[in-house]
Amino acid sequence: MRRPLLAPIALALVLGLSGCISTTGVDDAAPSPSPSASVPSPSPTPTPSPSPSAEEPDPSYRVPDENPLEATRLVFDADAVGVEPRTELNVAASAVRDQEYTLDFDCIPRDATITLSLSPAAGEDDPPVTIKGPITVTQGCGAPGRVTGITVSRMVGVQIAAIADGVDHAWAVLHAAESTG
Repeated sequence: MRRPLLAPIALALVLGLSGCISTTGVDDAAPSPSPSASVPSPSPTPTPSPSPSAEEPDPSYRVPDENPLEATRLVFDADAVGVEPRTELNVAASAVRDQEYTLDFDCIPRDATITLSLSPAAGEDDPPVTIKGPITVTQGCGAPGRVTGITVSRMVGVQIAAIADGVDHAWAVLHAAESTG
C-alpha cells in the first residue's frame, strides 16, 4: 500500500516543479539580446572635433624659452575636456636680496582673467622673508602682462601661484630685471 501512495506524491512533485520557472521580475520591454544583435555592424561615426583653441591656437600666445636668469617658471594647461588641469612649477634659482625682478606672463583665451601671486617657496619662510613690490596681480588675458619692481629681503626661492578660472593656457616667469624675457 505504500507504493501506490508514493506514485501520486511523485507525480504531484514532478508537476509542481515543472511550474517553478518564474517570470516574475522579467521586463517584457527589454528583450534578451539575440546573437546577431551582440555584434554591431560597423557604421561610420563622426569623430569629435577639437575645441576651437586646439584648431586655431592664438598665434600671439607663446611660452618663452628658458632663460638662465629665471628664478621661477609656471606653466598651466587646462583646455582638454575631462582632463585634470596640469600645472608645472619650476623654482630654478633663489631670488637674490635687493636684486630687482620682473614677472612676465600671458594667458588664453583672451577674454579670460588670471590672478598670479608670489610667495616664498615651500620650506623657505624661516627665517621670515619679505617680498616687496606687487606680489599679487589680477589681469585680463587680452594681452601679455608685466610686473616690475619686485625684490626680496633675503635670498629665497619664490613660487608663483595662479588662479586661472576660465583660462586654457597660461605661463608666468619671474626673472632678474636685466633679462630680456
